Amino acid sequence: MVKNKKQNGKTKTPPVAEESKEKIGNGHVEQNGLNGHVSSEESDAAPSGKNGAVEDKNAGVAGGGGVSATEQTGEDDMMKLMQENGFMVQVLSPGVEPLSIQVSSMELVQEIHQLLMDREDTCHRTCFSLQLDGRTLDNFAELKNIEGLQEGSVIRVVEEPYTMREARIHVRHVRDLLKSLDPADAYNGVDCSSLTFLHTITMGDIMEKKKTRQESVDCTPPDFIMPGAKERPLLPLQPGTGKKGTPQPLKVLTTSAWNPPPGPRKLHGDLMYLYVVTMEDKRLHISACSRGFYVNQSTDDAFNPQPANPSYLSHSLIDLLSQISATFRRCFSQMQKKRTQRHPFERVATPYQVYTWTAPALEHTIDAIRAEDTFSSKLGYEEHIPGQTRDWNEELQTTRELPRGTLPERLLRERAIFKVHSDFVTAATRGAMAVIDGNVMPINPGEDAKTQMFIWNNIFFSLGFDVRDHYKELGGDAAAFVAPRNDLHGVRVYNAVDVEGLYTLGTVVIDYRGYRVTAQSIIPGILEREQDQSVVYGSIDFGKTVLSHPKYLELLNAAGKHLKILPHSVYNDKQEAIELCSSVECKGIIGNDGRHYILDLLRTFPPDVNFLMLPAEEEAIGKDSKAMGFPIEHRHKLCCLRQELLEAFVENRYLMFMKHAAVQLQQCVKKKQEQKAAALKSEESKPAAIEGSSEGEKSEEAKEPTMDAKETAKEAARSVPKADSEDAKKLVESLISNDQKNESKEVVKRACEAVGSLKEYEFDIRFNPDVYSPGIRHVEDESNAACSLRRQKQLVKDAAEFLVKHQIPSFVHECLDHTSAPMDGVTLTELLHNRGINVRYLGKVVDQLAKIKQLEYLHTIAVSELIVRAAKHIFIVYLQQTDVMSMAAAISHFLNCFLTVSTGGYQPVANGNAGDVDGQLADEFGPKSSTSSGGKKQNKQINKRGGKGAGGSRKATFFVPASDNSEWISLTSKTLWSQIRQELKAYWDFDLTVEPTKEGKTVSIDSIEPLIVAFKLQKISLLRSFCLKTGVQIMLQEYAFEQRNRPTFTDADIVNVFPVVKHINPRASDAYNFYTTGQTKIQQGYLQDGYGLISEALNLLNNVYGAMHPENAQCLRMLARLSYIMGDPQEALAIQQRAVLMSERVNGVDHPYTISEYGHLALYCFANSQISTALKLLYRARYLATIVCGENHPDIALMDSNISLILHAVGEYELSLRFLEHALALNIRYYGEKSLKVAVSYHLVARTQSCMGDFRSALVNEKETYAIYKQQLGESHEKTQESSECLRHLTQQAVVLQKKMNYANGKLLSTGLPPIHIQPPSMGSVLDMLNAINGIIFVQISSKEIANFKNEIEKRQKEAGQSQQSGPVQANQEEVDQMLMETMKKTAAGIPFEEQDGEKKEEGSAEQQDSSKKPAELPDKYPILAMPVDINRLTDGWLELESDPGLFTLLLEDFGVKGVQVEEIYDLQKNLEGQVYGFIFLFRWIEERRARRKIVETTDIYVKDEDAVNNIFFAQQVVPNSCATHALMSVLLNCSDIDLGQTLTRLKMHTKGMSPENKGWAIGNTPELACAHNSHAMPQARRRMDRNSGVSTGRFTGEAFHFVSFVPIDGRLFELDGLKPFPMDHGPWGEKEAWTDKFRRVMSDRLGITTGEQDIRFNLMAVVPDRRIAITHKLKMLRTNQTIVSAALEKLLKSEKKESTSSTAAGPRALGVTVKQEATESTPVKLSDEYSELLAIKENKQADPSSSSTSSSVAVSKELESLVSMNSSSDSVEIIGETEIKQEQQEPSPPSPPSSFIGAGTFSPKDLLSLLKNLESEITITEQHLCDENEKRDRFKLDDCRRTHNYDEFICTFLSMLAHQGVLAELVSQDLIATRKPSMGGIQNSASRAISRSYKKAATNGTSPKTPGSKRRRGRAKCRKRK
Repeated sequence: MVKNKKQNGKTKTPPVAEESKEKIGNGHVEQNGLNGHVSSEESDAAPSGKNGAVEDKNAGVAGGGGVSATEQTGEDDMMKLMQENGFMVQVLSPGVEPLSIQVSSMELVQEIHQLLMDREDTCHRTCFSLQLDGRTLDNFAELKNIEGLQEGSVIRVVEEPYTMREARIHVRHVRDLLKSLDPADAYNGVDCSSLTFLHTITMGDIMEKKKTRQESVDCTPPDFIMPGAKERPLLPLQPGTGKKGTPQPLKVLTTSAWNPPPGPRKLHGDLMYLYVVTMEDKRLHISACSRGFYVNQSTDDAFNPQPANPSYLSHSLIDLLSQISATFRRCFSQMQKKRTQRHPFERVATPYQVYTWTAPALEHTIDAIRAEDTFSSKLGYEEHIPGQTRDWNEELQTTRELPRGTLPERLLRERAIFKVHSDFVTAATRGAMAVIDGNVMPINPGEDAKTQMFIWNNIFFSLGFDVRDHYKELGGDAAAFVAPRNDLHGVRVYNAVDVEGLYTLGTVVIDYRGYRVTAQSIIPGILEREQDQSVVYGSIDFGKTVLSHPKYLELLNAAGKHLKILPHSVYNDKQEAIELCSSVECKGIIGNDGRHYILDLLRTFPPDVNFLMLPAEEEAIGKDSKAMGFPIEHRHKLCCLRQELLEAFVENRYLMFMKHAAVQLQQCVKKKQEQKAAALKSEESKPAAIEGSSEGEKSEEAKEPTMDAKETAKEAARSVPKADSEDAKKLVESLISNDQKNESKEVVKRACEAVGSLKEYEFDIRFNPDVYSPGIRHVEDESNAACSLRRQKQLVKDAAEFLVKHQIPSFVHECLDHTSAPMDGVTLTELLHNRGINVRYLGKVVDQLAKIKQLEYLHTIAVSELIVRAAKHIFIVYLQQTDVMSMAAAISHFLNCFLTVSTGGYQPVANGNAGDVDGQLADEFGPKSSTSSGGKKQNKQINKRGGKGAGGSRKATFFVPASDNSEWISLTSKTLWSQIRQELKAYWDFDLTVEPTKEGKTVSIDSIEPLIVAFKLQKISLLRSFCLKTGVQIMLQEYAFEQRNRPTFTDADIVNVFPVVKHINPRASDAYNFYTTGQTKIQQGYLQDGYGLISEALNLLNNVYGAMHPENAQCLRMLARLSYIMGDPQEALAIQQRAVLMSERVNGVDHPYTISEYGHLALYCFANSQISTALKLLYRARYLATIVCGENHPDIALMDSNISLILHAVGEYELSLRFLEHALALNIRYYGEKSLKVAVSYHLVARTQSCMGDFRSALVNEKETYAIYKQQLGESHEKTQESSECLRHLTQQAVVLQKKMNYANGKLLSTGLPPIHIQPPSMGSVLDMLNAINGIIFVQISSKEIANFKNEIEKRQKEAGQSQQSGPVQANQEEVDQMLMETMKKTAAGIPFEEQDGEKKEEGSAEQQDSSKKPAELPDKYPILAMPVDINRLTDGWLELESDPGLFTLLLEDFGVKGVQVEEIYDLQKNLEGQVYGFIFLFRWIEERRARRKIVETTDIYVKDEDAVNNIFFAQQVVPNSCATHALMSVLLNCSDIDLGQTLTRLKMHTKGMSPENKGWAIGNTPELACAHNSHAMPQARRRMDRNSGVSTGRFTGEAFHFVSFVPIDGRLFELDGLKPFPMDHGPWGEKEAWTDKFRRVMSDRLGITTGEQDIRFNLMAVVPDRRIAITHKLKMLRTNQTIVSAALEKLLKSEKKESTSSTAAGPRALGVTVKQEATESTPVKLSDEYSELLAIKENKQADPSSSSTSSSVAVSKELESLVSMNSSSDSVEIIGETEIKQEQQEPSPPSPPSSFIGAGTFSPKDLLSLLKNLESEITITEQHLCDENEKRDRFKLDDCRRTHNYDEFICTFLSMLAHQGVLAELVSQDLIATRKPSMGGIQNSASRAISRSYKKAATNGTSPKTPGSKRRRGRAKCRKRK
C-alpha cells in the first residue's frame, strides 16, 4: 500500500544524524562501513522521512506569514528536490576493494571525484577519470544527465596521463596529505584552518567511548581550577601541544633546483623535477612525466635525468615513495588512519579565518609549495582558471542578480553570494597584508605614502588617512580612520534591504600593523575616467556640487522606506534644489556594465547630536542628555546613530501615537455621548454606536500591525508594528473615515504632533541623514510645517535623547537578571549594539554600572574594555612610528608598559637566570653602536634565556636602529597610562581614577597596579583582550607579571601579528525565518514542532553556509537542548559534541560561546553516565572562564554548582563543598540574600554537609533555605514543605549524633539509640538537580492550560475597562508568556526533585545499561541495519498466510521463540482468563473502509510522539504480505518475559530506538523471518504471487484480509497496525480489571460499528504461554505430593502397634501396606511438622458441611497449592479449577476428610487414603491433558504439511486418468444435475465456526479423550490477506 506518512514530532536531519553517518567536508557521509554521500551543492537534505522537511503545503514559509501561489509552488518543488531518494553505484579503483556509494541525481561527477581523493585507500590519486561502460564522464555533468547511470551501475577509475598542471596538483595534494595532521596552518592563520581541543580534553570521540563506571572516575581537579586560586596558567589553554605527534614520514619534499626541464627533456616527456630526502637519509631526485613519477640519476651537483635502476615508475608519487622508504610507508599509513579517524568538523575549513592569540614554538620546515603560495597572486590551484585573476565585482553582482522568486532559487542565490563573499574576504585580507608588507606596487607611486592606492587581484586598496584634506572639516585623519567602518555599516544595511537593481561594492576593512586598509571591488570603467565624470548622484565635495538621478531616487527611496531615511532636498552651488534620498556623501555611479552602484555610505544614518557641538542658534539637546554631560565634542563628526536604535525609537513613538490617539478619541466619543444624552435618546443612540464601532475598528486595526511586527521586528522581545506599514495607514484611514470626520482628523493631527510625525495626518517617523552636516544647505519649508527642517532636527535630537534616557537604563536593568551575562568585551559590545548603543557611550554605561553592586562583574568587564580600547588607539599610532625591524621589540615593550611596571624605557634584557641582567640586544648583522643615556655601547652578547614552556633558548633578534622611528624606546608605564587616561577622557568622557586610601592619600595611576585592586582587573584577561583586538600573537608559555628585575615580555615572545578583519555577513533569510518560527513554537510549548522547524533551518543553513558557520552552531545547540528536554540524552550528546567542535573552530577555543557549549556538553555527558568526561569538560569550561573574566562572574557560580553536584554524586564531598560554598557566595552577591537561587545553594550545601556527617552546619544552612522559601513562596508551598521536612530530618540526625558522642564519652547509655542515617546521593536525583540549575525544567503545560491562561488574561482586560483596549493586543501574549515563565520558575525554585524519583531513574538507566550490554554478546553478523533491498532476492517474496492457531504456533517455533503458543478465541463474551501476552485480530480490509476509519479514528487515538513511538516496538509494514509476521512481532517484542531466541533478540536489540519505517525494513530484510513465514504458506499463495508480480502493491483489487495486534504497554492498551502511520492508544484499563477486559470492550465496540454489509468475517487469536509447560509442571508437583502422602501413610502404619487385618481402598498403588479399620476419627495420628505443614486439607466449598462423605475432589491448601500449581499466576490456578469441575461432573467423587482436620496437621489413615486417591485421580487427568496437547501439536504439524503440500500434480494426474478411462464427463454431468448442498469447504462465517468449534471443544473434554470431535475440523475457511 502506498503510504502518505507525515512527519510529526522530532525529526532526523543530516547534521544530527546517527553516529553511523558522519558528514565530511565535501558533503559525503559514511553509511555502515560503506561510503554514501549527500549532495553538498544542490541540497544537503536527506530523503523524506529522515530530514524533517516540513511537508504541510499550507504552512508557507515558516515565519513569513502568507505566501503567494508561485512561492508556494516553488517551495513544494524544493521540498521534493530535498527529499529525493538517492541510488547506489559501485566504484572500482585499481588495487582496492570495490566501493559502494549512495548518490543523488542532482550531484556532479566532480563530487565523486572529490570523495575518492578524500578516502584513505584512494587519496593518493588525483589524475584519473571516471568511466561508465567505457565512456569518460564529464566532471561537471550532473548525474541525472548521464545516460545509462542507474541503480547498481559500475563506475571505473581510470588513471590518466599527467600534464604539467596535473603534476603540480598531484604534488600539492601529496603535500597536503603529509601536512594534514600538522596544526601549523591553524597557528599561522592560513587556509581557513583553526584549532579545536575537545577530543584532546575527552581523549577521543565522546560517542565512541564506553560508559565510565563510577569507581573509575578521576575527579581531582588541578590546583588552578579550585575556587580562590590566584594562578592563571596559559599552557592549559592549548592542551596536548607539547606531546610528540605522528612520526615524520619524510625529511624533505620540494621542487628540485633543476627545474624547469630543458628543451630536450621536454621532448622526452619530462614535466618537472622533485627533490626528496627520506627518513633513512636517502637523497633522491624524481622526475614527473606523463606516465607518472620515477627516480632519475641526478644528484645535487650533476644533472642526469635518465631513469635510475630501478626507477620505481609509479602513477602516484605516494606509491613511489612507499617503495623507496619503509619508514614512509609505515608513517603515511598511520597518518591516514588518524586523519580519517578525526571528526569531520575537525577537518572542514571554516568560511572565514579564525586567529589564535597564543601559539607554541613551531618548527619552520622546508616547504617549496608554501613558498610558491606566498609569492603567488592566486588563492589556490583550483580557485580560478590558471593565468587569470578573478573579476570580483562581476562575481559579486552577478550572484545578487540571480532569481529569488522561489525557495530553491533563493537558496541557490544566497549560497552563491556567501561563497563569493567568503572568497573575496580571504583575497582582500591577503591583499591588505601584501600592501602593508610592501609587496604591492601603488598605482600612484609618486605621492605621499599615506595617500597611495593599490590594486591587487582586481581589488582596490586604500589606507585610512585623510587624502588631500578630504575629511578636513569632519576631523581629518580621525574621520578618515572611522569612515571605512561607517561605510561598511552602510553596505551591510543596504545589502540586508536587498533592493533589486541597487548595487553596493564588495567591502572589507582590515586593521593590520597599525594601518587601516579598505578593500573594495572595482566598478567597471571607474579607472578609465575621473571621479567627477563618473558620479551621477550625490556629491564628491561634501555638498558643494550635488547631483541627482531619477533612477537612483527610485531605488534609494525604496530602500529608505525600510531604513527610515527621509527624502529631502538640498541646494547645490548654483542655488538649485536637488532632491536626495540619502546623505550627500553617498555617491551614485553607473558602471560600464550598466549597473547602478552606490558607494561612500559613511553617513547612511543621522548624526548623533550627543557628540556634536551644535551652533549657538540651534536649540539645545534634551535635559536628560545634558544631565549626563552631553554634548561631548568628539574628535570627528562622523558619529551616527545605529539602525537598531532608530528601529527601537520608531516603535516607541508608534506606541505613543497609538495611545495618544486612542485616549483622545475616547474622550471625543464620551463628550459627544454626554452632549446627546439629554436629547432624543432613541435617535442619538445610532451615532453613539457608530462612534463605538469606529473605536472597535480602530482596536481591531491596531491588532493587525502589532501582530505583523512580531514577524518583521529584528528583536522579538518588543512586538510593535512598523510605522510605515500598510496596517498603520489603514488605522489612520479608519480614524479619518469616521462620520465625525473633522474631529477624528483633529485627533490624528494632535497625535502626530505629539510624537513628531513628519506628516500632518499620518504617522511618519523618518530621519534626514544630512541634518547638522557642515556645509550642507537645506531647502527649508515653513517652520510650522509637518515636514519642516525644524521637526527633522528635533527628531534626531529626540532619538539621541531616547538612547540616553531609555536604552542605556533599560540595558542596565536587563543585566540585573544575569540571563545573558557577558563574559568579555566582545559579548558586551554585542549586547550594546543590539540595543542600538554605540561603544562611544561605554563610559556613560560604566558610570551607571558603578552604582549597582549586583553588577560589579559587569562593571569590571566594561572598565577592562575601556582600558583595552584606549590602549589599542595608542598602540595603532605607536606601531605606525615603529620600524619593521624593531616591530617585535616594540610590541613586547608596549606590553611591558601596559601590564607591568616599566620605568626606564626599553631595556633589551634577555629573560634568563638572575645573573643575566647584563644581557643586551644583539644585531644579527653584527654589533651596532648606539649611545645610551650613560654613553656606553650596548654591544654585549645576549645570554640565553630559558623559561617554562619556552621550547628552547630564546633571545632578542634585532637591535633598535638609530633612526627617527625609535620613539617607542622611551615609552614608560607612566607615560603610557597618562596617555590612556587622556584617551579615556577625550573619547569616552570617562575619568579613570582610584579612590583615595584609608589615610586619605591620593593614588596616582602610573601603572596598571592600582587598577588591579580598585577595579578587580585581571592581567591575563587584559592581555587576551588586547591581543584579540590588535592581532598580536604571543608565545604560549607562562608569564611572570610580578617580577621586578626583568621585563615580562621580550621580542622573542611576540610570535606574529595578524590582521583584524571586519566584513558583512550575508544572511540566509529563509533559514532565519524557520529558526525564529521554531523559537516561537518552543516558547509556546510545541517542542516537537519547534524541533522540526529548527532542523529545517539547519538544513537550509547547510545549503547556504556549508558545514561550518556560527549560525549552524547556534542551531545545533538548540537542537541538542530540545533533544535532551524531549528525553533523548544520547542524541543530545551527539548533537552538542558537534556544536562544541564547530564553536571552537568558528568562534575560537576560548570564546564565551565555546565556554557555554562546554557546559551544555558536560550536562549531556553526565546524563549518559560519562561522569569523568563531564567533569573534564566542566573543568575546561571553568578554566577558560577564569582566563576570560576571572572568578567574579555569575556563570562561574553556575559552573561551580554543576561541578559540585557531580563531585557530590561520586562521593567527593569535601571537594564538592568547596565549589558549593564559592557558588553560594557568588549567588548571594549577584542575586541577593533572599533569592531562590541562593536558597537552592544553601540546600545543596546542607545536603553535602549532611553526607559528611556535619549535621549541625547542615541544619544552619537548611534553615536559611526554609526562611527564603517561606518568605518568597509561602508556608504552604511544596518547596517550603520539603525544606521543613528536611529540617526535621537533620534535627533528628543531629540529636542522634550528639547522643552517640555523649555515649562515646561515657555520659549516656547507648541503649535504644537509632542509627545515624546518611543517605548517599543517587545519580537520578543529581541529574534532576543539574537539570534544574541549568534551566531545564520538565513542566507539562497542555494546550488547554495555555488556552485557560489566555482566557483569564482576556477576562481581566475586559474588566479593566475600555481604556486599555487601545493598547497593543500583543500584550496578551506577553502576559501569558510571563505568567508561564513565572509558573515554571516557581516550579523549579526549590529544586531538588524527589530522591525516590531520582533512584527510579537511576535504576532505569542501570537496566538500560544492562540490556544494552546483553545483546552485545550476540554475534553481530546479521544485516539488520542494511538499507532496503529487493526482497525477491532473499526469498520468493512474502506470501499470504491463513489465520490458523496451529500455523502461528509453528511459526513461533521457527522463529526460535520458546514457551509460547497461539490459541483461537471463540467467544468474546466469556471472560478471558489466564495470562495473555497479546491478541492477533484478522479482519476484512477494504480501502474505502480504511479511508473512513482514517477520518473517524486517527484524530484522537494516534500516538504521534516520536519518543513514545520509538520506545515501543511498532513497525510499519513496508513489504507486501508480511502482516502476519508483523502482528506476531508486535506482540512478542513488546513483552519482556518471553524467551525470544537469538534471532528475535538480536532484532529487538538492533531496532531499539528506530523509527517505525526502519523497523519495518528490518523485518522485511531478515531472511530467517521471510523463510519461516513462507514455509507455512499454501501453494495457491505462491501462484497468486507469481501472477501478481507485475502489479503494483499500492492498490487493491477485490477483498483482502489483514492482521493487527493488541498489546498492553505501560498500563495502556495499544493497537499496532503496520498499515497505519502511528500506533493507536485505546487508553488505560480500570484498577480492578484485567487488560483483557478492556480489550473485550474495545473489540465489542469494533465489531458493533460495521459497514452496511454487516460483514462479520473476522478471526481472533490469543498469544499465551505454552500449555504443555504448565501441565508438565503441575504433573510434577502432583507426583511430588503423591510421594509425600505415601511416605506419611507408610510412616503412620509402621507406628501402629496392632496388626493390620483389613485392606485399604487404595488398591495396588497404596504401596502394599494395610491398616486397621479401628483407626477412626477418634484416634488421630499426628504427622511430622513437614508433612502437616504441606498437607493441611481444606474443605470443599461445594460439599455439605454436615456430611464428611459427600465431598468432591480434594483441594489442597495454599502451601500445597504452591507446589501443585505450575506457577504463581492466576492462569495456572484457573486451569486446575476447570479440571476439578469437569471431573466432578463425570466421575463419582471420593470421600472428603472431616472438617475437623482442616489445617490441624493431624491425619487418620482414612484421611491419607482419601487424599492419596484424589491425587491419583488428578494425576490421571493431568496426564491426559498433556497427551492431548502433544497430540494437538502433532496435528498442527500434520495440517501444516497438508497445507503446504502442492496437490496440483496429483489432481492433474487423477483427472487425466479419469478422462482416459472415459468417466470424467459422466461425473461432471452428474454433479451438474445433482441438487447442490452448501459446501462445508466453503467460506463460513465466524458465528458458524464458533458454534462448530464449541461443540468440538465440549466433545474433546468428555470422558473419552480420543472422540472424533477432538479432531480438527476439515474445510476451515481460508482467510487470506494481501498487503
